[in-house]
Amino acid sequence: MPRDDPIFRRERIELDFKDVGLRGCVPQLGRLHTGEAHSWSLLVNENEGAHEGIIEVHYLAQGSQVWQVAGREYRTVGGDVFVALPGEQHEATADILERILIYWIRLRLPPKDKGGRFLNFPKKIVSPMIDKLSGIHPESRVFKASLQLRHLFDAVILADAHAKAEMKPLDVSLALLVLVSEIVRCIEAREAKERTGNIAAVQEYIDGHLQDGPDGAALLTNDALAREANLSRSQFQFKFRQQTGMSPSEYVQHRKIEQAVSLLRSGGHTVTGVAMLLGFASSQYFATVFKKYTNKRPRDYL
Repeated sequence: MPRDDPIFRRERIELDFKDVGLRGCVPQLGRLHTGEAHSWSLLVNENEGAHEGIIEVHYLAQGSQVWQVAGREYRTVGGDVFVALPGEQHEATADILERILIYWIRLRLPPKDKGGRFLNFPKKIVSPMIDKLSGIHPESRVFKASLQLRHLFDAVILADAHAKAEMKPLDVSLALLVLVSEIVRCIEAREAKERTGNIAAVQEYIDGHLQDGPDGAALLTNDALAREANLSRSQFQFKFRQQTGMSPSEYVQHRKIEQAVSLLRSGGHTVTGVAMLLGFASSQYFATVFKKYTNKRPRDYL
C-alpha cells in the first residue's frame, strides 16, 4: 500500500461518497493522524454524538482512547476497534491525547423488511454482512482488528482519490465492500474467541469444584455448568461436546478419575476417602467408574 501518497500527508481526511452514489449508505469515512499531542477539542466533531440508524466503526491504529456509552467506559489502544450502535450517545473522553492514528466509517444499514442495495450491491447478496453488523452485542463492541484493516481503510481512500471517473463508482464500492467484509470477519473472530472462552472457563470451574465432596455434586450438573457458561442447557451441551469431544458429564467423570489416580498414588488416602472427596455416592460406584476409565481397580494404585 503506497502510504507515501501525498493524500496521507493530510492530518484529516473525510469522505462522503456523494459523487459515487453512496452518501445514503456510507455517510462518512475518515482518517485522522496527529503528529503530536492534541487537545480533545480537535476530535469532537468526528467522535461525539448519536446517529439514528447508523452504526459507527472506529479503528484505532495508534494511540489510546477512552469511550463512554451510557455511563460505561471502554478503553481502547492501538489495534482495537470500537463500535457505536445506531442511536447511541457516545463520546471519547481525554484532556490530552498522545499521537494517534484513527479511522472511522459510518454505515446506514438498510431495513430488514425491505429490499434495495447496500454499498451499491443488491441487498440479498450482502445480507449476511448486514445481519452480522446489525447483530453486534453491546458487550462485544470492542475487539481486535486484523492486520489487514488499516490497509483496507487506506485502499478506500486511495480509490476515492485516484480512480478514473468512469471506474470510480465501481472501484470505491468494491474497496468499501472488502473493508466492511473484513470488519465482519473481525467481529466473527471475536465471537469465536468468546465461545471458546466460555467453555475454557467452565473447564477451569469444573477443576475448582471436583474435590468439594458430596455437596459439590450440585455445582457440576449440566444445568449448573450451563449457567456458568451463560448458555442454555442445549447450547452448552452442544458447544462443550464440539470443543472437548465429550459430554459435560463425561468430562466431569474423566477429570474426577484423573484426580483420583493422582490422589491414590500420592499416598495418605483410602479408596473410600477419595470416593467421598470426589463426590461419589459410594466407594462401590467409584470403583465401577474407575475401572471403566482405567481398566484397573482403585486399590491397584495404593
